[in-house]
Amino acid sequence: MQKGLQVQQAVHAFHPVDVLYGYRFKQVTVPSSIFAIPITPKVAGIDASAVLNTRSNILDPVHGQFYSITVSLDHSALGSDFSFIKGYGQVFLTHRFSDSLTWAHGYRVGLAAGFNGQRVPGFTREFTERFRAGGANSVRGYGTDLLGPRDELTKEPLGGEAVIVLNQELRFQGPRSLGVAVFYDGGNVFDRIKDLGLGLRHTLGFGLRYQSAVGLVRVDLGFPLQRGPLDRGYQIWFGLGQAF
Repeated sequence: MQKGLQVQQAVHAFHPVDVLYGYRFKQVTVPSSIFAIPITPKVAGIDASAVLNTRSNILDPVHGQFYSITVSLDHSALGSDFSFIKGYGQVFLTHRFSDSLTWAHGYRVGLAAGFNGQRVPGFTREFTERFRAGGANSVRGYGTDLLGPRDELTKEPLGGEAVIVLNQELRFQGPRSLGVAVFYDGGNVFDRIKDLGLGLRHTLGFGLRYQSAVGLVRVDLGFPLQRGPLDRGYQIWFGLGQAF
């Protein structure tokens, strides 16, 4: 269970770049593995983001660019039980070669570090401040949030303080609102920034697209190229809009 509040302000004075900043507070209730009484840690901090979006359509862009960078600072002076800093950058580019062929590619990097030897908190899979990857909108050959280090006993994903996600996709628009796509996804989650490297997990796959009355409907089938003992041989994803 969690409760909290968030206040955010948008600044449009730097067109075409939008700037957002705000404050957030969240308290979560987490069962304790040691005590009978659950613990209720608090995370609170300030965020600042800059966004540039020239894409033609939110759900199904055929040209344009999207850039964003977000920096977050959590500190005891802001009401948090943990002190750490995070940065997360995204780049999504779309190029239209013809009426029927579009190339989309995306790049995401996140870095985080605690102050005074603290770790970025990761209470549970649902309530975490760490980075996660894997799933319908990141590395589609692996289950949701399943990339990266795992608990040795429970095998649950722990998240990490660094993440990389790379996406490449060719989209073919066919007749009667139908389309297909082929894609490559790569990425991984790393325990600490110092572990960041080229040890990525890779996926190849394909998907179907349908332009419905409510927007583009997507079905993707991803195959992991480095299958671990807990990974399935494939993943099927359904969604509204393109994966990125």
